[in-house]
Amino acid sequence: MSNKQQNTCEWLPEFHEKRLPTPLVNLNVQGLNTPLVESLSSYLSRCADHIDLTVKDVLCHVISPLLSHQYLTPARVTESSFSAIAAMNGRCGTSAEWVRVLGMLSHCQDLIHTNFLMFRNIIPDKKLLNRDRSWCPVCLNELREQNRVYEPLLFNVAEVKACPRHGCWLVDRCPCCQSKSPVLAPRIVPGYCTSCGEWLGAGNAPQVSPSEESYLRVANLVGDLLAVGPTLREQPKRERIADFIAFLIRTRMKDKSARALARLLKINHSYVLDWLNGAYVPMLGNLLWICQVFNVTLVEIANGDFFEESTAYEPACETSTGLNVTSQSPIDWPMIHQTMQRIASGEEPPRKVIDIARSCNCHVSALYQFDSRLCKAVTRRYKDQEHQRQAQEEEIFVAQIRQYLRECQSLEMLPIKNEIYKRFGGRSKKRQEIVERVFEEEGL
Repeated sequence: MSNKQQNTCEWLPEFHEKRLPTPLVNLNVQGLNTPLVESLSSYLSRCADHIDLTVKDVLCHVISPLLSHQYLTPARVTESSFSAIAAMNGRCGTSAEWVRVLGMLSHCQDLIHTNFLMFRNIIPDKKLLNRDRSWCPVCLNELREQNRVYEPLLFNVAEVKACPRHGCWLVDRCPCCQSKSPVLAPRIVPGYCTSCGEWLGAGNAPQVSPSEESYLRVANLVGDLLAVGPTLREQPKRERIADFIAFLIRTRMKDKSARALARLLKINHSYVLDWLNGAYVPMLGNLLWICQVFNVTLVEIANGDFFEESTAYEPACETSTGLNVTSQSPIDWPMIHQTMQRIASGEEPPRKVIDIARSCNCHVSALYQFDSRLCKAVTRRYKDQEHQRQAQEEEIFVAQIRQYLRECQSLEMLPIKNEIYKRFGGRSKKRQEIVERVFEEEGL
């Protein structure tokens, strides 16, 4: 690790000095210094797989004794526990605890860059990460050919919907059983489904169309920030967001007021005042929206480069909206109308109206004002597709239950409902109703 990297870690609790005898091996963090850097949950699952243990065994018997809070005993670990543990990929206090413990066990010094700890002062936890896994099938197949399968932190970010490397949409359902997989599970293996165990890279992902390139810009913005994490001059301070918002108001808005910026961003001006006062920092989605409107990057915000003369902005000029912003791209309403018509007529896959608005850099209310009838038609088609998908999932789940019951009958075993939930994607209120119905139909 370079001196620059060591300086960025000074704020964390020291964990490099203490090296414990451990069954874990010192695996290298994959994708370091690239947008597709490995996530901490992926690193943990790779360590467990490397020594032929399950993630649950490693958590309960290897990691638990070293945590400051003893809540991972075998008797206490449940399915919901892993959803909470998956927050290790974020930037909360427990994320630092996981980095400390795994650093002592694996002797790896780069784990700070496998989550958002480096950016904890400028990016909040709220709506930061997805609960379920997302992946790029092309990336997975390439990594398997290189014999280094892992899951990037970038694809765990809630705002990232596309792969910046291959320009395709991310996938969140297994191509075999069509179920979703949690970010962390008792027997998770990178690249494989937690329900059926099949390879997740078997499916295809559609390419992002030119009218939806804003999703690729978002992925590139976040990916570039993760890539420069190891080389940042310092950990970004919380005051940097307030300074950045003040800089935008001072140099990019004609009347130099928080209300003008709020009108441009289509948010309540009290949010802008809170950012200026340092009471809150914008959620990642809001920060990305600001980056696209003003043509700045997250890296520039993290480094404070917006203060340097070499990157100074031009004076604001008049725009068609009456707001003074030089980088706001004009909205192509004819293209939006054509896109929505193709979606409503079935020529393109169904999408949410809010996703169309984001891809076109406008607010969802503007789309409804533009053509409410077409927006309702797009929403109706999306809901119809969701109903069909849910019906297909229910049919698959019923078939899986009946197959399990036949297996139990052939082995002369008593069927157990909890075993069904463990095998086929977990428990929910809807799934419980389906299980009860099938058991009743079978006379059990």
